[in-house]
Amino acid sequence: MNVNGNDYGFGPHLMLNCFGCPKERTSDIKLISRLLNEFPAMVGLERISPPYVYKFSNADPEEKGISGVCLITRGHISIHTFSDGDRAFIDVFSHKDFDANFATDHFKGALGAKSHDAKLLNREFEYKEDISAVMNLVTGDVPA
Repeated sequence: MNVNGNDYGFGPHLMLNCFGCPKERTSDIKLISRLLNEFPAMVGLERISPPYVYKFSNADPEEKGISGVCLITRGHISIHTFSDGDRAFIDVFSHKDFDANFATDHFKGALGAKSHDAKLLNREFEYKEDISAVMNLVTGDVPA
């Protein structure tokens, strides 16, 4: 698998942090639902569930926002917004190649982000070096 010139094991995982997003966008549940619903087809990924999107809030205004996820074949797309904190965090994880630069530009534009940072992980190979730690985590054997 190849994403932007990099070979990938199981698949790429884009983690995008958006900052300076207008509250009107980060608190718009219809926008977040539409982004999750339409994005997979834009990059050739297969959606296997409708988006599940929820507004949340508690006593801390920084914790008010929207969380949503859309399952795709062997992966997911998630968006978490913090409307009073003008932030949004997006993950796109897929076993299949997708254009991470397009994804970054698309979500930044849709959310009106003034700044961002992004990381593209190589999901299988990133963790191969210490497989014993991963196996311990999966089997519940946590080192002291």
